[in-house]
Amino acid sequence: MNYYYADSSNNPAGPHTLDELGKMAAEGKITPQTYVVEEGGSDWKTYEAVLSSVTPITEVVPAPEGAFDSGGRSWLVALLLCFFLGCLGAHRFYAGYKLLGVVQLITFGGLGIWALIDLIMIALGKFRDAQGRPLSRK
Repeated sequence: MNYYYADSSNNPAGPHTLDELGKMAAEGKITPQTYVVEEGGSDWKTYEAVLSSVTPITEVVPAPEGAFDSGGRSWLVALLLCFFLGCLGAHRFYAGYKLLGVVQLITFGGLGIWALIDLIMIALGKFRDAQGRPLSRK
């Protein structure tokens, strides 16, 4: 949101963001009693009044339980699929990577090298499903 402020000649100056107005206040270019108006608005208020009407973010709220749900894809299932059927790309299909699963199937897991890398990544917990979510260790 942008604001204009009344300069020393009472002419509107701007547009400026609240952050920019804050820097100008810190530099002494405007005071808490300087009048500002929201861009496109007609209700002039003091800079102090505008600041008091803005709700600051004071705390970080943790994400609710399950917000980063893995969609039910188990780490252990992916690990076992990769260990026993990695050269066929079964773990890639399981994680939602259909195209990569087909490529691994055709290339026999990159002649085993790609499947081995995937196995290590799954074991270390670095492997993610097709939506970028970590696999569940429940």
